[in-house]
Amino acid sequence: MTVINKKNAPHYHWGEICEAWKLLNGKSMSIMQERMPPCSSETRHYHVHASQFFFMLEGVAVMEADGVDYVLQKHEGIEISSGVAHCIRNISSEDAEFLVISQPGTKDDRIVLKKVKTISAVTL
Repeated sequence: MTVINKKNAPHYHWGEICEAWKLLNGKSMSIMQERMPPCSSETRHYHVHASQFFFMLEGVAVMEADGVDYVLQKHEGIEISSGVAHCIRNISSEDAEFLVISQPGTKDDRIVLKKVKTISAVTL
């Protein structure tokens, strides 16, 4: 067994300025810790098989799911079922940090829909 944290977990960058740490990266489940700087967004997509749970550790983010925006504050979460188009955005002026728990894992399971327009910071 190994204690895992951001210092020793596999790390990667996504999008232009976001980053993630692979805390658990199995076929049946994955847990990622992700950081999104202000005014960043992921590409709108869905997963064929994986359901995901997003849980805010720091900051505020907006999760768009099937055309509805949900504001996620620190220590709040939302489940996104498989097949649901979604996109998380940080529209605040502070970093957003969150966990993404996926079951099963998301390797080769992402279907990209369209890019999100550039956003600017707002006060939430």
